[in-house]
Amino acid sequence: MKKLIFLFIFLPILLYSYNINSCDDTFADQGTPTAIRGAESYIAFGRDASTLKYWNPYLGFPLLDSTILACSLYFYCYQLAATVNATVCSTGRFDEGVLTWNNRPALGADLSTISINAVNTWFIWNVTQTAKSRKGDTLWLGMYSGNTPAGTPNYFRSKEYGSYIPYVKVYTLSGGAVKKVISHRAGIF
Repeated sequence: MKKLIFLFIFLPILLYSYNINSCDDTFADQGTPTAIRGAESYIAFGRDASTLKYWNPYLGFPLLDSTILACSLYFYCYQLAATVNATVCSTGRFDEGVLTWNNRPALGADLSTISINAVNTWFIWNVTQTAKSRKGDTLWLGMYSGNTPAGTPNYFRSKEYGSYIPYVKVYTLSGGAVKKVISHRAGIF
């Protein structure tokens, strides 16, 4: 009887993650369609009770040129006026220093929808689909709500606030190469 000998070679496969802070974060204000909101320490999202006008967030994240297995958007809500379903979409390039309601980029395909229903909480959306197609470039995202009740907006933190900055968490297999790049780029931790 012959013995079969199997030789298994295990190569370490490490799942690596890194976070990237927003490079641009702002909101478009339908009630004041020429207002530039990029320097605000907050991002409004919702619908004004008196004017019934919308506030829609826009976020940008510089992605590294590495294989992306998964990517999630983290957005911190510090003031909740009403529970809403928040949908994240791909969008075109924008600059927070000039974005207004009148010149905002169109929203693309819906990526992920979750319910905003708590205060002082990080909310997480899956944005893997678009992140994979944008690796090595900037991931541009916009948000809207299909069920926004009229009321004061929900407020999220922006990078100008200094903490609770919107970010994306990226999962990859190429940890070693990513570590070298991370040490040379601002906004990645």
